[in-house]
Amino acid sequence: HAMPPPFVLLAVAFAPLQSLPGDGRSWLPAQEPPVLVDVRPADVFVRGHVVGAANIPVASLQQRLFELPPPGEWPLHLIGAAEELGEAASLLEAKGWTPQLTVSSAGSLANARLGDVVPGPSDAQAWRPNSFLAAVCRSLGRLPSEEEPGLVVDLGCGSGRDAVHLASQLHARGCAWQVVGIDNHEAALERGRELAHR
Repeated sequence: HAMPPPFVLLAVAFAPLQSLPGDGRSWLPAQEPPVLVDVRPADVFVRGHVVGAANIPVASLQQRLFELPPPGEWPLHLIGAAEELGEAASLLEAKGWTPQLTVSSAGSLANARLGDVVPGPSDAQAWRPNSFLAAVCRSLGRLPSEEEPGLVVDLGCGSGRDAVHLASQLHARGCAWQVVGIDNHEAALERGRELAHR
C-alpha cells in the first residue's frame, strides 16, 4: 500500500522561535518596510501613486478589510487626501490597526520619500499573512518530504491570508504540497477564494 501523504498543521514549527525576529506581538524585524495603501478613488490613484502602493478607496475599505495585513502586526501606511485619511484611520484604529498617514497634496507624495511616484494602475496587494508565519517562512530550510505530494491544513483559516501565503511560498519552492483552508464561515471562505485568485 502507498504511504499517506505528509499531513502538516498550519501551526508551523519548522524554525526555532529564538531564531526569529520581532518582539512577540509582531515577529517581523524592526526595519520591515511598511505596507502602502492608497485610499484615494481609483481614477485619482492612476494619475500618480507611490510604487508598490495598493489602491483600496476609502469608500470600499469597510468591505475590503480582509485585504489588509492582520491588525497590529505589520507597519501600515495610508496615503490619501486629509478627509479620506481621517475616515480611513477612524475605521481602522477602532479595529486594532495603527496606520501612519501621508496627505497626498500637491508634491507631498514625492516629498514623503515613500518611493517613486508613477502614473497608471498597480497590481500591488496589501494583504499579508500573520507575522509569525511570515517570519517562519523566511527562516525555513528544506522541508521533510518536500518533493513528495503532501497536504497542509489551516484550521479556522478565516479569510485565508495565511493559507494563500503558504500556498504561494510552497509553490515558489517547487514543493508538491497542497494547502487547504477550513472554516465554518462561508463568507470568510469566499473572501479567501478571492484572495487566492488575485
